[in-house]
Amino acid sequence: MYIVISSFLPLLVTSVAAAVAIGGPQAQGSEVLKAGASAVGADEATLLKAAERAAGTGYATLFQDANLGRNVSVTFNKAKFSDVLMWLRKEGVSFVTEDHETDEGPRLTMNIVNKPLRDVMDAIAEVFGGTWTKKGDVYAFVRRRTGFPFGAFEFGDLGKSGELWIAPGMSPEEQEKFRKEFEPMMKEWAKKFQEEFEKNWIGPDGRWLIPKGEEIERLKEELPEVSEKMFREFRIEIPELKLELEKELQELKKLDPEKFRSVLPEGRGFVFGGPQLAEILKSLTQEQRKLHDERGYLTPNDLTAAQKKMLGGLPETGDWTVTIAVDGKKLTIKSK
Repeated sequence: MYIVISSFLPLLVTSVAAAVAIGGPQAQGSEVLKAGASAVGADEATLLKAAERAAGTGYATLFQDANLGRNVSVTFNKAKFSDVLMWLRKEGVSFVTEDHETDEGPRLTMNIVNKPLRDVMDAIAEVFGGTWTKKGDVYAFVRRRTGFPFGAFEFGDLGKSGELWIAPGMSPEEQEKFRKEFEPMMKEWAKKFQEEFEKNWIGPDGRWLIPKGEEIERLKEELPEVSEKMFREFRIEIPELKLELEKELQELKKLDPEKFRSVLPEGRGFVFGGPQLAEILKSLTQEQRKLHDERGYLTPNDLTAAQKKMLGGLPETGDWTVTIAVDGKKLTIKSK
């Protein structure tokens, strides 16, 4: 997934934008990197303008057009984007935009008195969440997608050799066959996910759809319940699954004890947390706390039946470690 990548896109834009702002569009190589690093602290608006300048878009493009230097005066009250475009047409601006988006998004109210047309166009783009690019003598208004831009959920090629699908007993031919069957399905899923995400979370103007009022209150009420349900299911289902795996492991050990040793690697543990698990911390006796502090952990034999029930059951075989962490307090339980 590219979600993680999108989290550091602002840093990338910052470096490139700052590099252009300081070194100019011709700055290259180490000069770009040096300039970008030295200006990371610049404010967002400055960096955005610099990034637009680097890409040949935004105010830098407007500034290069002498025809947009003339002053204009105009007043709008809750105007649609199509109304604004009609005014630009009357001002002699040649432009292209997406028709299905023109009347969606915010309404524009403005009062301009004898200001450069390029400044007005730049302000309009800011309000409607976009930027101007130029192809020859024609301007194109392009929305800035503020959610997960650049195909955040695109599923890239998996490689032709099938090396990502190595599995015991699979020949290279079988791996390649699996890749060819799996890759199209993942790409189709990613496409649908992207469409659903943008429909539910990104508005027509390219901005986040932020829940308001009653919807926020509803989400605030539901969140603790959903969180508690997730922790409860996690706490109960994992030990049960572990027991099933342990039983299967015992059967496999009979076939090849050297190959099948443990369900989980030695020393790997579980880390639990959640509101309900705080109860087991409160239930510890002074003797249990003292033993835990001295030894660093407790074993199932050190727990009461009620405490074991709070955990939803613990594995009866194998070496394992459970760590419960709630509000800075920690309890470690080991198998032995």
